[in-house]
Amino acid sequence: MIRISATIRKRCFALPSIGVYMWLPLMQSLKATGIAIRTDREAVVGLISRQTWIDNLWLYGWNLKDISALGAMTYLRGLYLSTPMAVLKSVGSSESLETLGVEFKDTDCVYSGADALRSLFIGDFDASDCKRLDVLSLRSCALTSSTLRSLDGLRLYALRELGLKGCKRLHDLRPIVQATNLCHLDLTGCKGVRDLSALSSVSCLQELYVIDCGRIDSLLPLSGLGDLTTLHFYGDTRIEDGKVGFLRTMPKLRTVTFANRTHYDSRREDFL
Repeated sequence: MIRISATIRKRCFALPSIGVYMWLPLMQSLKATGIAIRTDREAVVGLISRQTWIDNLWLYGWNLKDISALGAMTYLRGLYLSTPMAVLKSVGSSESLETLGVEFKDTDCVYSGADALRSLFIGDFDASDCKRLDVLSLRSCALTSSTLRSLDGLRLYALRELGLKGCKRLHDLRPIVQATNLCHLDLTGCKGVRDLSALSSVSCLQELYVIDCGRIDSLLPLSGLGDLTTLHFYGDTRIEDGKVGFLRTMPKLRTVTFANRTHYDSRREDFL
């Protein structure tokens, strides 16, 4: 069974499975620019790859064996893949691709030539560093990884959003001082990170997530971040020095969530 939804005039419609050869012309006539497909048929992927009107494609298919036909879609602006294999040997063939999201290991992907790529989301980043991403000038990057140990290779100065969920082998945040334009940082599940001192240099930071990170030495390095509006440090995160009360004096901080600890100098209710 094929399930489809299409983006028409910035709205998303769920369509019944009426036959792929019927709904594709219909979507084109309605000036749809994005479609989402769940299919296990390579023939459908081949048909989709020949539709030059598609700007954004979401593809779901856990039993697909070969979707190399997608390499011909050099006009795509957004590609989102939820399939069990490394799909594209190279994304550089698409000069217009701005956003790429993959929910599998991207080991075989080659990013050279993807000059337009600005947003990258990888659900299982299988590397110890980011050196294979060093050709990209990303604005937004989200990596979920059980192997990442270093941010080396990532062009941090260009980033505005960085997600490092589940990067439990990452310990050193010192390279992040280069991220002078960073507004959003998600360290959820980064249990190897204890020292947040490097964040004191990220003056543009507005949103910070330190959820389920275990032991964190102190939040005091955040005290000089005048633009910080949102801070979450709940779950099993434990601030060792117990100093959280100073957060109430930060000028723009409006949203603070954390789990109460007996050694903290303020309680969650004090921020309501």
